[in-house]
Amino acid sequence: MIGLNYPIVISNLNFSYDNENILNDVTLNFEKGKLYSILGPNGSGKTTLIKNISGILSAKSSCVYINGTDIIKFKSKELARRVTVVPQNSNIEYEFTVYDVVMMGRTPYKHRFEDYNSQDEAIVKEAMEMTNTWILKDKLITELSGGEVQRVTAARALTQQTDIILLDEPTAHLDLQYQLEFLNIFREIKQHKLIIAVLHDLNLASYFSDHMIFVKKGHIIEQGCPEQIMKKKLIKKIYNIDVEIIKSPVSGAPFIIY
Repeated sequence: MIGLNYPIVISNLNFSYDNENILNDVTLNFEKGKLYSILGPNGSGKTTLIKNISGILSAKSSCVYINGTDIIKFKSKELARRVTVVPQNSNIEYEFTVYDVVMMGRTPYKHRFEDYNSQDEAIVKEAMEMTNTWILKDKLITELSGGEVQRVTAARALTQQTDIILLDEPTAHLDLQYQLEFLNIFREIKQHKLIIAVLHDLNLASYFSDHMIFVKKGHIIEQGCPEQIMKKKLIKKIYNIDVEIIKSPVSGAPFIIY
């Protein structure tokens, strides 16, 4: 068994849907204070991996450990006090105010029928100010743009106050400006947390990530910091495309040219 002194440890994780193998012997350690990106072609198992880490899906044997404890031993509310999940689409069709939506992040800390208190209100306000959503607090969530909704989703994630935050393709439907704004929120807080993001855009991942993990057909193909693994040969192997890689004149991160 690999060491359990990491916030998240995955040991020989296998997962199947209807006898089709999706994840194969995945073993990973995740450290606090870093932003990780999980990348690979469609159908490679990225979202399935995130769902196993979050407890939405569960393998047949003990494979995922949160702070040294087997994830299957946590009750849902206990797990929600340790792991926050930001989904790809935050479709909220009911006409809640933005403030009420963000306050929902405090739910794991409340007993049934327990009301929110001044501490919850202070936490919510701080998160909304960090995400520039306090000015939207009285608006209905259904009135917001896609970029605004994602910032509200980020605020709700911050109010949950977990050390682990999982982002499942959070920028998939956002314009470039909102992609940068959203990911920058989490880069700014990563020193005190562990952030894992499923991303499609390799250049965004290279810019924001401390550690990149490439997945293909359910296998971990390569992992490391962007400078180590953003290589033409690896991109060809993963995506079957030819690229050129330069050093970004803005960020200094490896940058792919198609």
